Amino acid sequence: MIRALKRCSCFVVGSLLALVIGYSSAQLPTLPTSTRLLHIPVVEVQVGGDLSHYEVDLQASEDYSSFTLAGGVELDLLFYDRDDWPHWEDFDGDCQNTRHELLIASSEVPVTFTKSSECTTSAGQWLDPYTGDTYTLASDLDIDHVIPLNYAHLHGGAVWSEFVKKLFANDPENLLAVDDGENQSKSAKGPSEWMPPDESYHCEYVRKWDFLVNKYELALSAEDSATINQVSQNCL
Repeated sequence: MIRALKRCSCFVVGSLLALVIGYSSAQLPTLPTSTRLLHIPVVEVQVGGDLSHYEVDLQASEDYSSFTLAGGVELDLLFYDRDDWPHWEDFDGDCQNTRHELLIASSEVPVTFTKSSECTTSAGQWLDPYTGDTYTLASDLDIDHVIPLNYAHLHGGAVWSEFVKKLFANDPENLLAVDDGENQSKSAKGPSEWMPPDESYHCEYVRKWDFLVNKYELALSAEDSATINQVSQNCL
């Protein structure tokens, strides 16, 4: 028995083409401030006491006025696979992927590269907002997802299409160049479990979380929501 069609959303053709064209020419991709229709069609099916979720394959009519069911694949919404979130993409085909585009854009001085092809960054000058420390070697830095991919998966992103997962994983508004040790310490934790060591960055950190949660229609845990609200009350 099909209980409910959880989120049956499809990109409008014109909007999708606009996004694709924008990404093909941009060095660092940016999504619209308000992102809607993020989810793939998912149905919730209960047989006896077991509840399952299926990704539904819909076939659109030529004018996109109607859709017919063409098949489905069972989803495990709790299982996270980082490979399902394509990251460090080279959107403009210049051999510099998102990591290196971000390092180039955020360095306070012109960067140097490991080879004459200028594909990978070697050195520059970066201020890590999490620690307040300055770094000159790219190898000392990780590119942190402000909202971790695993967290996004467990709080609504599991039902995103691969296209949207790729956009999220490479969205510069969700990326920061930070100390690699702090990135590993943070892992997939939300604000209730981890905050930047530099307290002067707490206001900006929760502001980013709040912005991204709304942008991608994610569902915060009660603890993370309470932490963001508490920190925000102390911010100007």
